[in-house]
Amino acid sequence: MMVMEINKDKMAKQLTLGFDKRVFDFRKYPCADVAMVPACYFPQKSSDSYKPVEDCLIEVLISDLTKPIINPGKVPKNWDLRKMDLTHFNKNTLEDIYYGTWNLWVPTEMLDIVNPAEFVGNCLAAGILKRYNGHKANEQIPKGSFSELVKYMNRVAYSNPVFAANSRNFKRRFSANPGDQEKRLGDLSGEVKRDFCRSFWRDYRASKDEQPNDPDAFYDPISRQGYIDRIYSHFKRRYEKEHPKL
Repeated sequence: MMVMEINKDKMAKQLTLGFDKRVFDFRKYPCADVAMVPACYFPQKSSDSYKPVEDCLIEVLISDLTKPIINPGKVPKNWDLRKMDLTHFNKNTLEDIYYGTWNLWVPTEMLDIVNPAEFVGNCLAAGILKRYNGHKANEQIPKGSFSELVKYMNRVAYSNPVFAANSRNFKRRFSANPGDQEKRLGDLSGEVKRDFCRSFWRDYRASKDEQPNDPDAFYDPISRQGYIDRIYSHFKRRYEKEHPKL
C-alpha cells in the first residue's frame, strides 16, 4: 500500500508558525483519540524533561496525515443492512433509531468497516442519549476519547433488550468478538473520529411532533412501518450517493 510522502521538517515549521496566534484550538477536536494534550506530559525517554506542547501536536498531526488509508475491500450494498433486519424491532426501538439518524453522522469511512448492527446501534444510542439535549448534561458520557464514546454508545444500545436480542439477526461482515470493533475503528484517521464526535455533541435536532414550530425539525412518520421504511431509505440513499456504481 502506497502512502503519500510528507516532508516532516517542512510541515513542522509550517505548523509551529501559528502557535503564537493560537491557531490550533484544542476544543475543536473532541474525542480525537489523538492524545494531543495528555501526550505532552509524558517524559521523553532520553531525559526527565517534558516534551513541549508544540512538539507533541506536530507529532500527532504528522502521524494522522501519514496514516495509511484503510482499504475495506468491496463494500456490500447498503453496508449489508436489510429492511427485514429492522422488522424484528418494536416501535419504540425503531423510533429511537430513526431519531438517531437525524442526530448522528456516521462517516462513510466508518460505515465501510463496521457491521450493520454496529452502525444501527450507534443511531439507537444517539436517539436515546441526545433526546432533548440530554447528552449535554450527562456526565457519564466519555468526552475525551472516540473509542470510549463508541464503547459507551454500544452499552446503551445493548441495554435495550429488544435490540440486544435481535441484533444477532443482522448480517455480519466482520468479527464481532470482544475488542475486534475497537481494533477496526482504531485504524480510522483522527479527522474521521472527530467528525463522528462533533456530530454526537451537536445540539439535539427535534421532530415536528416535538417542536412543530421549529423550521429545522424533521418529520416523524409515527407508524412502525414508517420508521422501518425511513431508516432503511436513509442508509440506502447514503450508500448510493457515497458508493455510486462506476
